[in-house]
Amino acid sequence: VRVTGLDMVKLGMNTDSTGTAGRAKLAYFILSSFIGKVDGSARGRLFDVQDKGLDTNADNVLFSVSRASAPYHTDGASANIAYDAVGLLCINPALEGGKLHLSNA
Repeated sequence: VRVTGLDMVKLGMNTDSTGTAGRAKLAYFILSSFIGKVDGSARGRLFDVQDKGLDTNADNVLFSVSRASAPYHTDGASANIAYDAVGLLCINPALEGGKLHLSNA
């Protein structure tokens, strides 16, 4: 399957040297679009959750770029947006951590 016309960087899809992660993210994006509209806004775009060694005590540093434990939170919901579904794709699973608790309210 060849998909053209998608701005991979705008969708938050950076590829690794082999392109495997990029292809996995593209497949995930396509499958997600069959479930519903994929939000391309800043809060809805695809992005990597990866430890970049940043300190969450610093100004405007999110848990998604640190190894700090995140408190209970919603992925994507805000005061003016509530999604029907939020998906997570794991490219490189960690050896430990990353516990997930699901809730439906």
